Amino acid sequence: MEGSSSSIIILPAHSHHIRSIKRIISYYAKQEMMLERSVAELEHHIDEYFVALINNKVVGCMGLSKPTAGLSEIKSVAIDSDYQGLGIGVKLLQYCEAQAIERNYKTLFALTYIPTYFTRVGWRIITKELLPHKIWNDCMQCPKYYNCTEIAVCKDLTEEKL
Repeated sequence: MEGSSSSIIILPAHSHHIRSIKRIISYYAKQEMMLERSVAELEHHIDEYFVALINNKVVGCMGLSKPTAGLSEIKSVAIDSDYQGLGIGVKLLQYCEAQAIERNYKTLFALTYIPTYFTRVGWRIITKELLPHKIWNDCMQCPKYYNCTEIAVCKDLTEEKL
Protein backbone atom coordinates (compact mmCIF):
# COMPACT_ATOMS: atom_id res chain seq x y z
CA MET A 1 0.00 0.00 0.00
CA GLU A 2 1.27 3.42 -0.96
CA GLY A 3 0.05 6.82 0.03
CA SER A 4 -1.30 8.48 3.10
CA SER A 5 -4.51 10.21 3.97
CA SER A 6 -2.98 13.56 2.99
CA SER A 7 -2.43 12.39 -0.60
CA ILE A 8 -6.05 11.34 -1.19
CA ILE A 9 -7.79 13.22 -4.00
CA ILE A 10 -11.59 13.03 -4.32
CA LEU A 11 -13.22 13.99 -7.60
CA PRO A 12 -16.21 13.24 -9.82
CA ALA A 13 -15.85 9.95 -11.68
CA HIS A 14 -15.33 9.90 -15.44
CA SER A 15 -15.72 7.15 -18.00
CA HIS A 16 -12.04 6.22 -17.77
CA HIS A 17 -12.60 5.31 -14.08
CA ILE A 18 -15.32 2.73 -14.79
CA ARG A 19 -13.04 -0.33 -14.94
CA SER A 20 -11.47 0.56 -11.59
CA ILE A 21 -14.84 1.31 -9.96
CA LYS A 22 -16.18 -1.99 -11.29
CA ARG A 23 -13.15 -3.88 -9.92
CA ILE A 24 -13.55 -2.45 -6.42
CA ILE A 25 -17.33 -2.96 -6.29
CA SER A 26 -17.07 -6.51 -7.68
CA TYR A 27 -14.63 -7.48 -4.92
CA TYR A 28 -17.29 -6.72 -2.28
CA ALA A 29 -20.25 -7.91 -4.37
CA LYS A 30 -18.67 -11.38 -4.63
CA GLN A 31 -18.68 -11.47 -0.82
CA GLU A 32 -22.37 -10.37 -0.87
CA MET A 33 -21.44 -7.20 1.00
CA MET A 34 -22.93 -4.93 -1.66
CA LEU A 35 -24.81 -5.03 -4.93
CA GLU A 36 -22.92 -5.72 -8.12
CA ARG A 37 -22.98 -2.89 -10.65
CA SER A 38 -22.70 -3.68 -14.35
CA VAL A 39 -20.43 -1.70 -16.65
CA ALA A 40 -23.54 -0.52 -18.51
CA GLU A 41 -25.11 0.73 -15.27
CA LEU A 42 -21.90 2.51 -14.26
CA GLU A 43 -21.66 4.09 -17.71
CA HIS A 44 -25.26 5.26 -17.52
CA HIS A 45 -24.88 6.70 -13.99
CA ILE A 46 -21.23 7.78 -14.03
CA ASP A 47 -22.31 11.34 -13.20
CA GLU A 48 -23.54 10.02 -9.82
CA TYR A 49 -20.16 8.55 -8.81
CA PHE A 50 -17.08 9.96 -7.14
CA VAL A 51 -13.65 8.39 -6.84
CA ALA A 52 -10.79 8.58 -4.40
CA LEU A 53 -7.34 8.60 -5.96
CA ILE A 54 -3.91 8.00 -4.48
CA ASN A 55 -1.04 8.49 -6.91
CA ASN A 56 -3.61 8.56 -9.76
CA LYS A 57 -4.92 5.09 -8.80
CA VAL A 58 -8.62 4.68 -8.02
CA VAL A 59 -8.70 3.35 -4.46
CA GLY A 60 -12.32 4.05 -3.56
CA CYS A 61 -15.71 5.01 -4.92
CA MET A 62 -19.10 6.20 -3.77
CA GLY A 63 -22.34 7.00 -5.52
CA LEU A 64 -24.75 9.83 -4.79
CA SER A 65 -28.10 9.28 -6.48
CA LYS A 66 -30.33 12.03 -7.73
CA PRO A 67 -33.27 12.69 -5.38
CA THR A 68 -36.33 10.46 -5.38
CA ALA A 69 -39.18 11.55 -3.12
CA GLY A 70 -36.81 14.07 -1.50
CA LEU A 71 -34.20 11.43 -0.69
CA SER A 72 -30.78 10.89 -2.22
CA GLU A 73 -28.98 7.61 -1.71
CA ILE A 74 -25.33 7.15 -0.87
CA LYS A 75 -24.54 3.88 -2.67
CA SER A 76 -21.69 1.63 -3.72
CA VAL A 77 -19.38 2.74 -0.92
CA ALA A 78 -16.24 0.72 -1.57
CA ILE A 79 -12.57 1.11 -0.71
CA ASP A 80 -9.85 -1.03 -2.26
CA SER A 81 -8.96 -3.62 0.38
CA ASP A 82 -5.28 -2.66 0.15
CA TYR A 83 -6.10 0.93 1.13
CA GLN A 84 -8.38 0.45 4.13
CA GLY A 85 -7.72 2.44 7.29
CA LEU A 86 -6.49 5.63 5.62
CA GLY A 87 -9.73 7.60 6.07
CA ILE A 88 -10.67 7.31 2.40
CA GLY A 89 -14.27 6.35 3.13
CA VAL A 90 -14.79 9.30 5.47
CA LYS A 91 -13.28 11.70 2.94
CA LEU A 92 -15.55 10.32 0.21
CA LEU A 93 -18.59 10.65 2.46
CA GLN A 94 -17.71 14.23 3.41
CA TYR A 95 -17.24 15.08 -0.27
CA CYS A 96 -20.61 13.54 -1.20
CA GLU A 97 -22.33 15.38 1.64
CA ALA A 98 -20.82 18.68 0.43
CA GLN A 99 -21.97 17.92 -3.13
CA ALA A 100 -25.47 17.14 -1.88
CA ILE A 101 -25.65 20.43 0.05
CA GLU A 102 -24.39 22.33 -3.00
CA ARG A 103 -27.12 20.66 -5.10
CA ASN A 104 -29.79 21.50 -2.49
CA TYR A 105 -30.56 17.85 -1.72
CA LYS A 106 -32.63 17.58 1.46
CA THR A 107 -31.92 14.16 2.99
CA LEU A 108 -29.32 11.48 2.38
CA PHE A 109 -29.82 7.82 3.18
CA ALA A 110 -27.88 4.62 2.84
CA LEU A 111 -28.48 0.94 3.41
CA THR A 112 -25.45 -0.59 5.07
CA TYR A 113 -24.06 -3.56 6.96
CA ILE A 114 -21.75 -1.17 8.82
CA PRO A 115 -23.94 1.53 10.38
CA THR A 116 -21.12 2.80 12.62
CA TYR A 117 -19.32 4.00 9.47
CA PHE A 118 -22.12 6.54 9.14
CA THR A 119 -23.22 7.14 12.74
CA ARG A 120 -19.74 8.15 13.87
CA VAL A 121 -19.95 11.12 11.48
CA GLY A 122 -23.42 12.36 12.42
CA TRP A 123 -25.83 10.05 10.61
CA ARG A 124 -28.69 8.37 12.45
CA ILE A 125 -30.21 4.92 12.21
CA ILE A 126 -33.81 4.81 10.97
CA THR A 127 -36.26 2.03 10.24
CA LYS A 128 -36.34 0.96 6.60
CA GLU A 129 -40.10 1.46 6.62
CA LEU A 130 -39.53 5.24 6.67
CA LEU A 131 -38.05 5.01 3.18
CA PRO A 132 -40.50 5.33 0.28
CA HIS A 133 -41.27 2.20 -1.71
CA LYS A 134 -39.79 3.56 -4.94
CA ILE A 135 -36.23 3.55 -3.54
CA TRP A 136 -36.27 -0.25 -3.35
CA ASN A 137 -35.60 -0.86 -7.08
CA ASP A 138 -31.96 -1.83 -6.51
CA CYS A 139 -32.92 -4.08 -3.61
CA MET A 140 -34.94 -6.31 -5.90
CA GLN A 141 -31.66 -7.28 -7.62
CA CYS A 142 -30.03 -8.34 -4.36
CA PRO A 143 -29.59 -12.03 -3.51
CA LYS A 144 -30.50 -11.16 0.10
CA TYR A 145 -33.74 -9.39 -0.85
CA TYR A 146 -35.99 -11.69 1.20
CA ASN A 147 -33.61 -11.84 4.15
CA CYS A 148 -32.13 -8.35 4.21
CA THR A 149 -30.02 -7.47 7.22
CA GLU A 150 -28.89 -4.04 6.04
CA ILE A 151 -29.48 -1.12 8.36
CA ALA A 152 -30.98 2.14 7.07
CA VAL A 153 -29.19 5.34 8.04
CA CYS A 154 -29.91 8.93 7.11
CA LYS A 155 -28.62 12.46 7.43
CA ASP A 156 -30.88 15.46 7.17
CA LEU A 157 -29.24 18.35 5.32
CA THR A 158 -32.01 20.80 6.23
CA GLU A 159 -34.08 21.41 9.34
CA GLU A 160 -36.73 18.95 8.11
CA LYS A 161 -36.35 15.44 9.53
CA LEU A 162 -37.19 12.16 7.83
